[in-house]
Amino acid sequence: MTTSIGPLLLLRFGLFLTPLPSILRDDHQLASPLTSFSRLKEGIYLSRAGFNPYDGGLVRHSPLLLSAFSTYLPSSALPSALLWTLIDGLGAWCLVKIYRARVSASRAPVNPKWEQLIGLLYLLNPYLFLPNLARSTASLENAVALAAIMFGAEKRASAALLLLAILTHISLHGILLLVPVVLLLLHSTGPSSSLGQTNEYPASRSALKLVAQYFGYMALLAGVSTVVCGDWKWVERTWGAFLWLSQGTGNANFYYATTLVFGIAMAATVMDAVWAGLRIGFGGKPSGYHVRYAATVLGMRRACAGWEDGEEAAVSTESAPCLSGDTLVLRGRPAPGQPPKERIAHIAEVTAPRLGSSQRDDEPFAFESREYLRALTVGKEITFESTYSLPTNDSVPRDVGIVTLNGQDLTIELLKNGWAKLKENKREATDEDIQRRAIEADAKTNSRGIWNTDGIVHRTVYHTMPTNTQEFMTQWKGKPINSIVEAVRDGNNLRVRLLLAPDQHQLVNLQLAGIKCPRAGGRENDAGEPFGEEAKAFVEVRLLQRPVTVTLLSVPPPPAASFGSLASGDAAPAAATTFIGTCIHPQGGNIAEPLVGAGLAKVLEWHAGMLSGYGGLEALKAAERSAKEKRLKLHSTATQPSNGPQKSAAPAGPSQRTEFEGQVIRIWSGDQISVWDDVAGKDRRLQLSSVRGPRANDPKQAGYAAEAKEFLRKKLIGQTVTIKVDFVRPAEGEFEARDCATITLPGQKTSVAEQLIARGLATAVRHRRDDENRSPDYDKLIAAEQAAASDGKGLHSGKDVTLPRIVNVSETSSKANQFLPGYKRAGKIPAVVDYVAAGSRFKLLLTRDSQSITFVLSGIRAPRTARNPGDKAEPCAEESNQFSTRRYLQRDVEVHIEAVDKTGGFIGTLYLTKPDKTVENAAVALTQEGLAFVHHHSAESLQWSKQLFDAEASAKAAKRGVWKHYVEEAEVEVVEQDAGALKTQYIDVIISDVRTAPQFGFSVQVLNNEGIANLEKLMREFSLHHRAAIKSPPSFSPKPGDLVSARFSADNSWYRAKIRKVVGKTEYDVVFIDYGNLETVSLNNIRPLDDKFRALPGQAQDARLSFVKLLDVSSDYFDDAIDRFRSICEGRKLIANIDAREGPVLHLRLIDPSDAGSPTDSINAQLVREGLAVVDRKGCKYISSYPQIAKRLQDDTAEAKRSRSGMYEFGDISPEDD
Repeated sequence: MTTSIGPLLLLRFGLFLTPLPSILRDDHQLASPLTSFSRLKEGIYLSRAGFNPYDGGLVRHSPLLLSAFSTYLPSSALPSALLWTLIDGLGAWCLVKIYRARVSASRAPVNPKWEQLIGLLYLLNPYLFLPNLARSTASLENAVALAAIMFGAEKRASAALLLLAILTHISLHGILLLVPVVLLLLHSTGPSSSLGQTNEYPASRSALKLVAQYFGYMALLAGVSTVVCGDWKWVERTWGAFLWLSQGTGNANFYYATTLVFGIAMAATVMDAVWAGLRIGFGGKPSGYHVRYAATVLGMRRACAGWEDGEEAAVSTESAPCLSGDTLVLRGRPAPGQPPKERIAHIAEVTAPRLGSSQRDDEPFAFESREYLRALTVGKEITFESTYSLPTNDSVPRDVGIVTLNGQDLTIELLKNGWAKLKENKREATDEDIQRRAIEADAKTNSRGIWNTDGIVHRTVYHTMPTNTQEFMTQWKGKPINSIVEAVRDGNNLRVRLLLAPDQHQLVNLQLAGIKCPRAGGRENDAGEPFGEEAKAFVEVRLLQRPVTVTLLSVPPPPAASFGSLASGDAAPAAATTFIGTCIHPQGGNIAEPLVGAGLAKVLEWHAGMLSGYGGLEALKAAERSAKEKRLKLHSTATQPSNGPQKSAAPAGPSQRTEFEGQVIRIWSGDQISVWDDVAGKDRRLQLSSVRGPRANDPKQAGYAAEAKEFLRKKLIGQTVTIKVDFVRPAEGEFEARDCATITLPGQKTSVAEQLIARGLATAVRHRRDDENRSPDYDKLIAAEQAAASDGKGLHSGKDVTLPRIVNVSETSSKANQFLPGYKRAGKIPAVVDYVAAGSRFKLLLTRDSQSITFVLSGIRAPRTARNPGDKAEPCAEESNQFSTRRYLQRDVEVHIEAVDKTGGFIGTLYLTKPDKTVENAAVALTQEGLAFVHHHSAESLQWSKQLFDAEASAKAAKRGVWKHYVEEAEVEVVEQDAGALKTQYIDVIISDVRTAPQFGFSVQVLNNEGIANLEKLMREFSLHHRAAIKSPPSFSPKPGDLVSARFSADNSWYRAKIRKVVGKTEYDVVFIDYGNLETVSLNNIRPLDDKFRALPGQAQDARLSFVKLLDVSSDYFDDAIDRFRSICEGRKLIANIDAREGPVLHLRLIDPSDAGSPTDSINAQLVREGLAVVDRKGCKYISSYPQIAKRLQDDTAEAKRSRSGMYEFGDISPEDD
């Protein structure tokens, strides 16, 4: 056993060297008034000073403990730490010995592993080692109890009964172990289970001997204690505390004692862990309470009476607050339905030091004198005999007289203990005066109380709230502080003296966390709110001038600041006028619970955040439910539960669920989002509870509004979040009703709203005082805002943030074409989907370049939506739009741009990287869902065309979306009738250059995979090559036909070129062989072409339109024709069919991938239909080989004439060759 227990004991001893014991020492859940080591040391101090430690009612420990620690046992820090460690080690050893006795009785072998497990379970039980660290004497009692059971199991009667007597003397409920221990001693075989057996115990005579021996030990110990103390007063203070539990809570201890009696077998192994579990299961409290407070039901009712019926039922008068060391406030028995009446009583013949105020300091010993009288009298029955009356103070009678407590004259008590001095009397001294002066002289001689000049404590008392409440809260938040309630303003607002240190006190205003009571009446006939006075009296009876433990949790939110003050950074947070926290009475627990249970307070839901780390909110809600069911006080007229004056009842149904999970599909602003509710099958727009984001329509806030929106987008978009709808903000003016919710991400404890405010990107709403519709984390939001303000973050930084200027590249087709080459060279470009216009049409933000573009998915066409109120949308258009909105809106995507359409929209592929790192092609995903048609002409040239066609086939087979009513038909192959026609050969091309002199012509790049890849690689290397300064040889003089490097004037970049002719001494006409552009370039911008860049053939090919020609340069419509061709073709990715070849010149039928339908649709035919081109029968003699196209061109010509388009504006003036 020692191999594992020894290191554990060393570790336990090491914990005593940390600050943890000092933190746990005064925790009432670990060390009760009956087991507190602090109180034991106070008793030792009083005993050594010559005082009877049981006079003041402070010490409840056995005289044996006082004597032992006064003489032999250590009470200083390090030796006592060693002692308490050894005590728990002794308990573990006793448990192991009990196990061995049980195994021996059953004739089974001892298992060393079980011994180690038993010892470890005992030493690692938190209900044991936490009180041990607090140096609770409960640890000693546990060890003595286990030792008694151990000796009983080993049949050592004298040792067992002596230890049991010592246990009972220390903690009276130990008597409950008498029967089990006697049975163990009488049992014939040992501590084994013998339920139902009656023949294993000897006659009752043996049992009576053991019982007599036990009571003999008890009488001996009681006699010794009486001799030590000098009187029997210790019986009332120690055993009386157990019988009436005047400072304890009975429920946990009753179940503890019951378990102790009937659980002897379990006690032999892990008894304390089991008992702690039972206590928690029955609603009791763990730790230090569980050893001391065992009592009968009557005792438990007395223990609870401090909360339920007042401390003691007053016969004549009950002492309420103690104003100073010689003045009391007395309260009589209340009349039905009215608070008790009060009067001030000044103790006759004596005067005590005066407590200070905000204008003056305390007199020496003022606090000690007041505390002595307070501990002696508050809450107890007294008899008051008025000698004479004084003028009233605020309608409260004032009297001077004799006060007696339990037959003792308080004047004598105060003089005897030195906490008051006699007044100077001018009358002739009486026998009583002489007696009092003798008592006072004795106190002076023995330096008691105020006469102990060496015991003066120079104490600083702050009577006003701290100047910097935020700093004070940061220092003390969450720490239990011993305190005294000095005043009660109303049911949930107290004036509390915080005992921060022996020489430092701070008076503060405290608002009870989690509840709200009616307002009590004030002066000048202010009656207050209904039940306000009753709630105040309820708290006064139980807390006023009682020692309590206060835990500060938060401060009320400061008033709202304007954006100007936030931005300036000059507005320091105003000091708070009160703190929010809990107030725990050592006997009754949190005062908020009985207040709510009595129907005198309501639960504040928005305090849930500050109470989450300390518990208690669920207990408050349970108490409120009970009060509502009983219709008590505030709930007497309630017809249904209500948590606020504006709380909106949410209709039933899946669309109005108040707690659910959903996917964030849109960020509207810095405080509003939309989520998709799968159960309801629709999106829900939500407002972040108690959050106000920057306004985008305010120029001063617009920059921060964009930052806040972007923060939410990056954090939330596409994520599945947990939504808790806190309340519904009612419709007001032009604003519709809105669900206000708390949003949290999986695995995160901090809400999104708190994170947003902590970065200074939003502020907390300042609600009206009567508006209880708030975020449950409201206090956290306020704290986050204050932290952001102190750190100067975001809105609080004082910096101006301007919106970036976004350039709309798709404003016109010509503007888009200027950017196309750069986009193509860039490959995949990161972007954000800013808007979804249709299933396949988007507005993208290229954040890296501060540009926006219109983007169209290549290879598909989504159903068209209704663009105008009178238009009719195509089937599945709305579904397609919704799919793209949910899947891509505000997501980070990548796009590969291939071409530009005639409106300036860029055509290409959009890729989305999913959370599982797979990449989704948007066009394929839309087609797979049956929400788009494949555009076969453009799709055939795509690298991923097979995926697209497979997706369409799958949608058709499953009859999804647009294919819901699809019926497969046999495809009809159109066969050209003329063998002279070339075989159909669709290629992707881009018009890289348009020439108008000496005649119209253009160049194209064929976009095959290999050629484009090779060109892109070459251009990357070419660009790197020309970053270094390259000089031409002195003799460099290029000739026509030479390949060179030339600088293109449009973008000032270098490209491969060929010299066409020499224009002058220093200028040359060149053609850029990869793009087809013609330009005159000076010799300064021409360099020899390195051999490594000569291998790849020029990628630009000369071409002309098949079947047609543009109007001649002499025509008035020539410029219109050229401009129209440029607008719909230049720089765009088009589909082309090679209809003929004329040397190096290709005759191309150009097809717009977004408009094509039948094989005869082409840009060639479109130009004819617009009257800007004519059929070229001379130059295109092959036209007869394409009868369908010839027929189409004939129809288009007739249409142009009929509609007076282009050159037919004034009639039929066709050229002769048409």
